[in-house]
Formats: sequence, structure tokens, C-alpha cells
Amino acid sequence: GAVCHLLTPPAPLESRKGWIGLQLQVPTEDTSLVFVYRLGNAGAPPPMRLRGLTPGGRYRLAKGFLEEGGEDREGGQLMQEGLLPNEPAAGNTAQVFILSPSPGSHGSLQE
Repeated sequence: GAVCHLLTPPAPLESRKGWIGLQLQVPTEDTSLVFVYRLGNAGAPPPMRLRGLTPGGRYRLAKGFLEEGGEDREGGQLMQEGLLPNEPAAGNTAQVFILSPSPGSHGSLQE
């Protein structure tokens, strides 16, 4: 039941370089799962501009499934500036981010 937002432009299937970003969002939930993939020697990552957030809401952005804490960011900032994944040394790699409302925040995902 999740909606998938493409955070990078679609590329031809045979393309094996560049960055791919996806945001999985359940319309009735306040949490998103963001996947960022690097294919080959892609260079610096583009900003991954998230979608469907409350502009004035505060969100906790955690890297990985088990990371405690995370970084608090405003919804408008994540939609305009995006998040920048860490640039790995080389080769194919993937990163996962969990986005949820910050504790005490009234921000929620827009439908």
C-alpha cells in the first residue's frame, strides 16, 4: 500500500551508472523509507528532495534500520534542499534512511 516517489530522474534500463533514489511512503503513516543506490562510478550524489512532507513539520532522519537518534530537519528543508547521502569510495552501494516525525513534533506526511 506504499506510494513510491522517484527522487532521481528515470534512466534507461541498460544504464549502469549514476544515482537512484526512492522514497516509500504509506499515505496514512508518518514514516517514510528512503533508499539511495549508487551504480558504479557515479560521482557526487545529487540532492534527494523528499516529497509529501508538512513544510513546517520537524522530522527525524536516521541512517539505517538500527541507528538510534538521527538528525532533526524541517519538512520544507528536506523537500527543497533534499538530503545528501554519504559518497562512498567507489563501486555499487546502497544506503537506507528512515524518516519519521521528531518526538514532540506535530508534523505529518501530507496525503
